[in-house]
Amino acid sequence: MLGKEDEQILKEINGKDWKMLKLATILAAIEHPTVHEVLEDDINEAIKETELFSKSFLYFVKRGNKSDVDKYLQKFIDNENEWLTKGSIREFKILSQNYFSKQFDELFPYIVEKAENNGYLLQNEPINKNSGTKYRLIQKNDNILNLNQLGISSDSS
Repeated sequence: MLGKEDEQILKEINGKDWKMLKLATILAAIEHPTVHEVLEDDINEAIKETELFSKSFLYFVKRGNKSDVDKYLQKFIDNENEWLTKGSIREFKILSQNYFSKQFDELFPYIVEKAENNGYLLQNEPINKNSGTKYRLIQKNDNILNLNQLGISSDSS
């Protein structure tokens, strides 16, 4: 079975010829709109551009460019089952320190979604009488519901 990276590369290779033909057609329409033909020069230019794009694409896939969401999820996985405060999360130094709070709050729903898609549950609870928030990543177990998800407090009898 092919890995995700291999599938992306295979899709790129298979679609390269079609991209080249589309690009040649676009170049022909721009370069000589009154001649309704794709000329050899258009095709040669499209081949050069497609090759350039393909090399850049392969470099990008192999480099494994991670988004901030992926970086945060990895940090939560590295600290699985540990409660983290915003202060300790800030120390990961993924986002600009000047805008950390705003940017982290904007990214948080995406981190939660990505965690759930990877079999985790990202919990957050207020601390110090709502003066802050703590976060914890745990393995998601679909057979056991968290009491908080049901709206049942653990102190109720």
